[in-house]
Amino acid sequence: MRQNLAAKAVAGEWGFELARLDAGALYDKFVGESEKRLRKGLELAQKMAPVVLWIDEIEKRLHPAGSSGDAVRGFRRDSSRLF
Repeated sequence: MRQNLAAKAVAGEWGFELARLDAGALYDKFVGESEKRLRKGLELAQKMAPVVLWIDEIEKRLHPAGSSGDAVRGFRRDSSRLF
């Protein structure tokens, strides 16, 4: 809830639209599919620019329970463009 309010406040202060990317919806059990979904989401956000992109539940995606190290590294590599 607090992240939601913070994201809305930043978007309002900067005068940009707020876009929410649900990190939980990115997850897929098949190798490479989660990364593909992330890339599609980031490409859409770039097309919408300027926009404040709020990635909800990102902390769960950076250290998903039971995931392979490759999946985590792939997510970090693709999300590094954000930071």
